[in-house]
Amino acid sequence: MRLCNIKDELCPNPQDYDLLRIGSPVCYFQIPVNVIECLESFPDLDGKKTFAVLTNGSYALNAGDMLKRDLVAKNANIRGWCYSYGADYFLPYNEQGCMPSYAHPAPDELTAAYEFGLDMGQGENETRWLEVSQKLSLMYRIEQILAQRWFVRHIYQNFFHLDKKKCVQ
Repeated sequence: MRLCNIKDELCPNPQDYDLLRIGSPVCYFQIPVNVIECLESFPDLDGKKTFAVLTNGSYALNAGDMLKRDLVAKNANIRGWCYSYGADYFLPYNEQGCMPSYAHPAPDELTAAYEFGLDMGQGENETRWLEVSQKLSLMYRIEQILAQRWFVRHIYQNFFHLDKKKCVQ
């Protein structure tokens, strides 16, 4: 197994592996742009067994749909989906003393993730790990639209600048 942080490394050639795990955070109910771009750079996967691990701070909603669309377009054989709460460090919530995903991952979530990994590695129980997709309410749909790649590339990057000294760690 080889982990690749696409923030710091080029996407590996998926043809070099028998089984692919695509792991991604869920940001504003969607898969981050750099993860989608990595998948889009893949050649045809020719039915390669693939599974996904998504972590979200509040809601995953329909984020798996985006990932599934790109994996299907690349001819992946999707074997399972694992969803898990991760840390939710949304500054306005934190300033109010609210941590939506406090104490996650919980012991039962860690057990489920362990079982998922075993099942995917052994090629068993694919039907146990189904994709979850929830219909978005209007508010979340608007947020998802405003966080799409075009807005990020053409609007937000031009108006927002990062001051690393002010970042929450």
